[in-house]
Parts: sequence; C-alpha cells; structure tokens
Amino acid sequence: MNTLRLLYHLALADFYERARRYSFLLTLAAIITMGVLVNNGTLFLNLGPGDPNPLSPSYRGEFNSAWIGTMTVLVLNNFLGLFGFYLVSDCIKRDIRTGVGQIIATTPISRAEYLIGKWISNCLVLYVLVLILAAAAAIMVLLQGEAALDLEALLMPFLAVALPYMTLIAALAVVFDTVPWLRGAVGNAIYFFLWMSVSVSSVGGKMGLPLLKDPLGIDVFRASLYAGANAAFPNETIGTLGIAGFTDIQYKVFNWPGLAWTPGIVAWHWLWAVIGLGLILLSSVWFARFDPSREGLRRTPAKPEEAKEGEPAELRKRVPRSVLPNLSSLVSKPAGVNPFLGVLFAELRMLLNGRRWWWWLVIVGLNIAILIVPLSLTKQYLLPVAWLWPLAIWSEMGNRERKNNTYQMVFSSAHPVLHQLPAAWLAGVLATALFGIAGAVAFLSNSDLPGLAGWVGAVIFIPTLALALGVFSSGSRVFEVVYLFWWYMGPYQKIPGLDFITGAPQVYLLAAAGLLLLSTYWRSRQVRV
Repeated sequence: MNTLRLLYHLALADFYERARRYSFLLTLAAIITMGVLVNNGTLFLNLGPGDPNPLSPSYRGEFNSAWIGTMTVLVLNNFLGLFGFYLVSDCIKRDIRTGVGQIIATTPISRAEYLIGKWISNCLVLYVLVLILAAAAAIMVLLQGEAALDLEALLMPFLAVALPYMTLIAALAVVFDTVPWLRGAVGNAIYFFLWMSVSVSSVGGKMGLPLLKDPLGIDVFRASLYAGANAAFPNETIGTLGIAGFTDIQYKVFNWPGLAWTPGIVAWHWLWAVIGLGLILLSSVWFARFDPSREGLRRTPAKPEEAKEGEPAELRKRVPRSVLPNLSSLVSKPAGVNPFLGVLFAELRMLLNGRRWWWWLVIVGLNIAILIVPLSLTKQYLLPVAWLWPLAIWSEMGNRERKNNTYQMVFSSAHPVLHQLPAAWLAGVLATALFGIAGAVAFLSNSDLPGLAGWVGAVIFIPTLALALGVFSSGSRVFEVVYLFWWYMGPYQKIPGLDFITGAPQVYLLAAAGLLLLSTYWRSRQVRV
C-alpha cells in the first residue's frame, strides 16, 4: 500500500509540473490542430491501387465512427510517436538539473519505484492528449453527418492501439533518460531514426514479428480495410495503405464497418505496454540513481590534509592570497586588440571544447572522403552526413547560458546583445565552415558555383537556425527536433524547397537574416527582464 501511494504522489506531482509547461500547451495546440486537419480532410487515411499510376483512383471509407476513429488513431500514432517522446523524455534530466534528484536519492524510494513513477507520469501526459483527440473524433463524426455516432467503434482503436503505443513511448523516454549519453542530442537523433524506420516499415507492411504486429497499429487494420474496399469494388486492385495530406484527391467511397475486435487482438497490442514495463525494470539495473560518480559528474576530491575519523582535526593554516592566472593566449591576445575578437574566440572555444578524439576523427574522415569521391556522391551522401554529425554542437547555441545557469552574469555584462550574441553566431558559422570545408574545396575544384553557393547558404543558415531556436526556447531540444526532421525531408529525401544543400541559397540566406534579427530582438527582451 505504501508503494502504491508513493507511486501515486510521485507520478501526480510530476504530471502537474509538466502540464504547466509551455511545451505541453504547444503540443496540445498541435493535437487540436491535427484534429481539425483530419476533420476537414487535409490529413486522411488513403487506400490506393497496387500499380504506381498516378491517375489511378484512391479510396476511403465512409465517415462513420469506425473509419474516423481508425484514421485519427493512425495519424495520432505517427505524430505522438515522435513528438510525444520529445515531450516527456527529459524527466530524469530535469531532476538532475534542478537538484531534486539528489533529494530523492536520500529517500527510501528504490530505483525501480522511481522509474515506474516517471513512467506513469509520462503515460498520464500522453493519455491526456489521446483522450482530447478521442473527444475531437466524436465531434467530427457528429459534424460530418454521414453516419450515426457509435462509441464502441469509435473508441476501440484508441483503447486497443493508441494507448498501448503511448505506454511504450512513455517507457522508451524513461529508458533513454537513464543512460547519460542518450539524454542529449545523440539520444534524440537515435530515437528519430528509430521512429522513422518503424514508421516507414509499418506503412510498407514490412514490419512485424511472429507474435507482435507493428506498434503503430497500421498492420492490424490493413487486411480488414483491403477486404472492405475489395468487397465494394471487386474488379479493382487495392494494394497500398498510408497517411496522406495536403492534396486534392477524388475518392471512391466504401462502407467499412470497422475491425472485428477480439480479445486476442487487444491483448497482443497491450503486450507493447508489458514490454514497456519490462524495459523500465531492466533500466533500473543500470540507473545511477543520481550518483555523481556514475552519472559522469565530478565529486570534490578529498583533501589529503583532512583528518581521518578518530583523529584530532588540524587547525586551518593561513595561506597567501593566490592570483588568478591570465586567460589563455587564444583569448587574451585577440581581446587586447579588440574586445569583440576576445568574445568571438571565447565563444568558438566553448563551442568546440569537450569533443572526444574520435569525434574529430569522424570529421577529418568525412572531409577526406569528400575530397576523394566524385562530386555526385558528395552531394548525395557525404555532405548531408557532414551537416548532421555536429548536431550536438549546434544545439548548444543560444541556450548555453541557461543550461549552465550563467545567464545572469552574461546578460549583466557589457553589451550582451551587441557583442555576445553576434560573437556566438559568428563562432557557429566559423565552426560549421570548418566541419565541411572540404565541400567548398570540392565545389571550387569542379567549378560548381551553384553547389558552392548552396554550401555557403548551409554554412550560414544552420547555425543561425540553431541560435534562433536556442534563444527562443532557452533549450536545445526544439532545434534538435526541427533540424532532424528538416534534414531528413530536405538533404536526405531531396524534397524541393527543403533541401538547404542544393536548394536556392538566396532563400536560406534571407531566412537566416530574418532569424538573426528575430533572435536579436528576443535576446534584448531577455536581457531587459
């Protein structure tokens, strides 16, 4: 009973704290917007023919309770499967940053109990978003007016598919937070590619274990949807299922009564929640429970002159006043010439400091490969990788003061907006140019001036975006999520308009100028506050 009460209060207090955050309100607004887009047909579940002919017809179900519930859940799972993870994945990191973790470490609560409490809190946050969208789906059925409201057909996809998936996402967020090196940009990038691979495999129908279907739930509806469409149109071949949007498509409509739910189907999907609980219990094995020696934090070393237990303490000796050493010549010499140069070199040093030798080895290897391979391979593969590898460096821009709790000193210094912010931006541009310098050499040696212009646009746009989002959000996660998604859709998938490597550089240079002005304005507001 004491354990249940402890978990209840731990999860509830954590949930209340999250519900007051702007990130929760923004995600809630995005969920409501998504419900509106699904309601007006902008986002939809699309069944298509097996052939790739773009003139072939598409199919959708009648807007009854079963179709709207299924469509909403599949769109929801794709959205919250990514952004829901980032919404709840800093639960342990926040306790470390605020010092609450050290207080919890002195209490009798065990590692497993603490992690389960965080997991329950994550589940509550995601469940609230799911329930809000379920209510929006019910309103959608009433507004569409194509069929009567059937609560069982409407809510079963939420209860049997959406909630188990959210439970798994909540567990993965806790597991990632228990590993120190997965709490930052590396973990966010790993999860992004994990989510992307699962989503693509699920939509393509290529994922599934002998006993477990895909966690997104697409595969469990696939056969029933195909059967309903084939029954309505027996002479046509229907072989694709996916989520589409923002296109004007003429549909052939069929009546789909919904999936015939059985206890076995529901149980197999809730098995994902059991797997989530298993991951939580497993992660309690390596969870450091805020031990500085295991978290990678430095303990203050014991002084050799301290008295041992049972020995009289030695009187404190008077020592002469020590003089602080000068700054390194890398900073002090430019600062003597021009104060702005001193700030610039200090920002550049902080930006590049702390990287391991193997990190720089990858940078050097990428640049050597860019100089060796043909230019086409550089544009297609190597340069996109070079513009992804320094993600952890860019994500520190604009928010390092908040992260290290030095913003009061930085903002009270002389000219923090006119000196420190431009220096931080220019340091990011110089570092970005350094990371991909071989790309400029390759474009020049091949007389590819458009490619060189795109390289310059990327060198300026990426750190400007990082600085602006860091200043706006006072954190690194917004940039990491936005940039990962943008990088995947643009440089990786080569979607026109989003590729800042081979796209129109003038557009990204103008965007960088606008972002720099906005970040300057926002930083000036922060300084005044």
